[in-house]
Amino acid sequence: MALSDKLNILFPMAVNDASLTVTPAPVATLPESGLLNSRRDRFMRVLGTTATIKLNANKLDVVSGLALGYHNLIDGSTIRIRLYDGFNQTGSVTHDSTALSAGTIKPFGEWVPGVDPVNAEWQLGDIFPQHYFYSFSQVTYQSIQIDISAPNNTEIDIGRLMLGYVFEPKWNYEWGSKWEWIDEGDENTASSCYRAFTFDLNDLENFENDRYEYEKIKTTKQGDLLLCLQPSATGLERLKNTAICKRNTDISRTRHRANANKHTDKYKEIV
Repeated sequence: MALSDKLNILFPMAVNDASLTVTPAPVATLPESGLLNSRRDRFMRVLGTTATIKLNANKLDVVSGLALGYHNLIDGSTIRIRLYDGFNQTGSVTHDSTALSAGTIKPFGEWVPGVDPVNAEWQLGDIFPQHYFYSFSQVTYQSIQIDISAPNNTEIDIGRLMLGYVFEPKWNYEWGSKWEWIDEGDENTASSCYRAFTFDLNDLENFENDRYEYEKIKTTKQGDLLLCLQPSATGLERLKNTAICKRNTDISRTRHRANANKHTDKYKEIV
């Protein structure tokens, strides 16, 4: 499946928290419950080089995307995602991603011959949180299994698991979209840095406008989501433009002609 050039927003849906299991068992002080918590300081840790995550939906549901946020997976790590139409990983497999690279490869121009090894990946977790985002055609599911292989890690950290609906507009956001790196520190105060994204969606047709409004209302300003401005981007561009955010603006729609609706939104990265 070709990666999109358009805005993708992953709106997470509720899952059955009680069904969440991780193998091998996470560190007692950093349990699997950290996967479903939107706070950046709450995460799950598994010691070793592999981890398997399983959970159920609350009911038969439709999904089109998944994210593993705030991970520490380094060079050579892979992720495999399988969705099932039965509970507890039974029934038919409705989607199998196969093993996919979890990293962000340095493209030509960012890759330096003689300095970087072949297929070197960006490791910038100290600047930009590392988020794995995967979108696919909508499928039904009742359970999921995620297999992580990280042969060069000694421990696997994941701070957020999102499974849900990916919104992609028919017409992309307008020229003039704004990317901000906000540094709240000064010469005397330690920095608290985060990104903010502002854009206009000027031509949402009525059916996609309704869905976009519904998802924003359901998520609320307090709920988190994953924003990816251009999934087909590579290297630093993809890292800079993929973030777990909260909506910073109220929901407002302007209908400027028949079957054409405008939204202006600002999303701030969770600190």
